[in-house]
Amino acid sequence: MRRFSWISLMLIGLVVLAGCDGRPELVRPNSSDGRATVWFQPTLTTRQGLQAIVNEYQVSDIHRVEIQPYLTNEQFEDQPLSKVTGAPTEADDPEVLKIAMSGEDLDLNRAIALSGLRRGQRYRIVANAYTLAGELISNPVFSRIMIQVGDDDRPIAPTTIPLRLNPVSFYGSMPLEVALSDPDGQVDHLEVTVSRMWGDFPSSQGAPVLLKPEDLPHVVTLSNLSAYATYQLQLKARPASPDGPDLAVETLTWTMENDDTLATRSVTITVP
Repeated sequence: MRRFSWISLMLIGLVVLAGCDGRPELVRPNSSDGRATVWFQPTLTTRQGLQAIVNEYQVSDIHRVEIQPYLTNEQFEDQPLSKVTGAPTEADDPEVLKIAMSGEDLDLNRAIALSGLRRGQRYRIVANAYTLAGELISNPVFSRIMIQVGDDDRPIAPTTIPLRLNPVSFYGSMPLEVALSDPDGQVDHLEVTVSRMWGDFPSSQGAPVLLKPEDLPHVVTLSNLSAYATYQLQLKARPASPDGPDLAVETLTWTMENDDTLATRSVTITVP
């Protein structure tokens, strides 16, 4: 009877040990200081609702993904953490706690482990995507989650963290050929002003450009235009006297679409 009891206990012990060794260690204290490891899987998300007016970056544009934890202070500011101590630190600290996968190791279908978090602590986790040139192409506002690190070592599934990519930078341009009709030679110069329209209100986009009659016709390239924005170009024929009235005024209004280079347009200002 005693032999049967000992054998039974040994078998039970082996089963328990086998079960412990076989389970995934997704959240596990690293050491006696209470710090833990959490697994994250960055997952691309898209905007809901209306179609974006410009193209977004694609997975092929991503060279590096970083996942970084933050603690929120009393002023509701996110503070990075020290890899050494786990405590809040400065953003330029060379030992900031974060994990990354890049190059050939970049795979959004697998989870990666972030070690050094404290059990029982609440963190904001942010995912950032970068190009090969180091340009940030994800939106940190929509690529974040809040987590509460557990106080035990039981396995949990990898935590999904959204990764929202930004629209591709749009820098529209339009070549404009400016001409002047001034039979009596009254014009000293043309004053060209470009404004972006906000409803009925124009907002000037920089200082006016001055063109001399002897330089006309002349092609002016309007640049750094935004997609689906409306612009107004105003030409004023000015006399030599700074206090004199405008000799003629011509206004051109157009709306950029999702085309970053418009065909050349022409405008002629005519002095009566």
